[in-house]
Amino acid sequence: MKIKHILADGRQLETLKGYTLPYNGTTETAYRLLAELLRGGGAVEQQETKQRLEAYRGAETAETAAY
Repeated sequence: MKIKHILADGRQLETLKGYTLPYNGTTETAYRLLAELLRGGGAVEQQETKQRLEAYRGAETAETAAY
């Protein structure tokens, strides 16, 4: 099986070996996620869970304050 790598500018590459994605607003999240995975993996998932829990607690507190 042969994989085609077609870049946004239309270039076609046989392999992505040695190709560096540009660092900008679009690729920043991908680089951050990959860095977290390489550092130990779970940090990204734990951070998302913590954010969801904090949002839930914030909504719960606001709901209680309304009564």
